[in-house]
Amino acid sequence: MNYPANMSIDAYDDLFFEEGTTGAAEMPVSGISAGSGSLNLWHLSDQFSYASGSPVSFAADASGNIYTSYNFSTTTCFLLQEPLYNAEYSPTANRVAGGVKCGFSGDGGQGRGAEISSTIGQIAFDIAGNLYFADAGNQRIRRIDAVTGIIRTIAGNGTAGYTGDGGRATSAELSNPTGVAVDSQGQVYILSNAPTAGPTQVLRKVGPLGMMVFPNTNKGKASAAQLVTVTNTGNSAMNLMNVTITGANAGDFKIDNTTTTCGVTAGSVLNSGQTCRIGAIFTPGNTGARSATLTLLDDTANGADSVSLSGTGTLPVPTLKITAPANGASVKSGTPVTFSVSVTSASGAQPTGTVQFKVDGAAYGSPVALSGTGTASTSVTGLTTASHTLSVTYSGDTNYAAAGPVSVSITVTAAAAVRFVSPTATAKVAAQGTFPIEVMVSSRSRLLWGGSAKPLPSPTGNVAFTVDGNQLGSAAVTLSGVASITAAQVTSGMHTIQATYSGDCYHSPATTSETITAK
Repeated sequence: MNYPANMSIDAYDDLFFEEGTTGAAEMPVSGISAGSGSLNLWHLSDQFSYASGSPVSFAADASGNIYTSYNFSTTTCFLLQEPLYNAEYSPTANRVAGGVKCGFSGDGGQGRGAEISSTIGQIAFDIAGNLYFADAGNQRIRRIDAVTGIIRTIAGNGTAGYTGDGGRATSAELSNPTGVAVDSQGQVYILSNAPTAGPTQVLRKVGPLGMMVFPNTNKGKASAAQLVTVTNTGNSAMNLMNVTITGANAGDFKIDNTTTTCGVTAGSVLNSGQTCRIGAIFTPGNTGARSATLTLLDDTANGADSVSLSGTGTLPVPTLKITAPANGASVKSGTPVTFSVSVTSASGAQPTGTVQFKVDGAAYGSPVALSGTGTASTSVTGLTTASHTLSVTYSGDTNYAAAGPVSVSITVTAAAAVRFVSPTATAKVAAQGTFPIEVMVSSRSRLLWGGSAKPLPSPTGNVAFTVDGNQLGSAAVTLSGVASITAAQVTSGMHTIQATYSGDCYHSPATTSETITAK
């Protein structure tokens, strides 16, 4: 023999293995006892009619059928089956899975129409004859049901790695799973001895416990139904008796009759190869982690099948809004600022609790209780001439989660002084002639910087001029604080000149006027 490998034994004590010289070999071992007895070894005449060499994977089922994988380059990937008689005398192979294209597809349908990878590890069978194989190239363990021929992934999400212990097998990462075995209880064992990621060698188990993980759900609100699929992969009818939910938070979970297709009363039957679903709904009675166990009483090997139920109860977040002042508002220095908020919810009870007002990140006063309509306010004083951030947070109550912070920015501006340089009230100008108008714009406040009062930057912006209410034009304020313009001709008599300063980020608008006489 040359490099014997991949042993498998059938129900008749015939031992099969690969052999590097001519492919698969068969050796009946039933007559061997205590090292004595005769061994008859022969090579199968052609282990598979489509195989060009020794098979990569090899197994024999309880009926004496032998199985292997075969691939040609990356374009043809088959999982093949051949009755023992054919393998011995009349080579003819049947396709179990795969096709003329290698890849991953077909779960939930017939294995004969599915795609498999070019790297297949061990093939194994459970006591009902269902076929399991390590689809190593797809980082998955897959099963083909004996009665229906339907293929499913039972472990692995397709990503190479090592994650997911304690969770759903189909959400876990596997890394080059080359070995697979199934025990009498249907538990599946997975071996990775040359992984592309994770531990160097690892043996993992897929247990019989199912799992439903519900998304975070608001307290007292029903989630969408989660579904668990029940498949009779055995070779006889399965009797269903009852479904119960027990555990610490059993009252938070219930069977959803709308989505449940399994018979959950005594006398219900799920025939071999059939599939049904059980739906469950999560309505958390409180916040935090909630859990229970759904148990399907039946006549399987364990007498019951269980599903772990888990979810987290949360509180809805209300709408927290600053109703005053508006974002970007400008406020004159020394003017109290009314800071108002509202806390509302689109449904449910009116939020209660308190809000904490803050100025530039520091708490402003003590928390303020919400009114019966969900509002609260305070008056903010003593703001320096600068930009400030007003923010608020909501404490939450038994029905709503805390919210915030939300914030707005405001600017506190200094008062500006505008005075006429010329003409003054005592000045007289020539009638029917032009004359210059000049004003001085200055600050009336000092800015608090670093704990001490310092001069504000010089006013900038524009000054608009009118004569007797008629627009004359505008002029920019210079660095020295002066704005000037030339007036048009005026008639003899008294006239009112008005100068209106636009303001800037440090100074509020201001207006002044003078009455002059023209002769």
